[in-house]
Amino acid sequence: MKRRHTKAKPQIETATLDEIQIYIEQLCDHHQQEWHQRLIAPAPDWTYLLGLHLRIVELEHMQPAVEELL
Repeated sequence: MKRRHTKAKPQIETATLDEIQIYIEQLCDHHQQEWHQRLIAPAPDWTYLLGLHLRIVELEHMQPAVEELL
């Protein structure tokens, strides 16, 4: 019977609360910029804009939830 060689699982670095908050803020800022650019376009894609708006709202609500988890 052959022995199986098992690979060691890589260590997963956990993010700090500050790192997560910065990431969420940057993502929210990026979505806001994209939303404004698409909004002033000659023919706005309202479906896309609605999706961006919903993501922004979710990101804004995610920060308090992350604080509770960490």
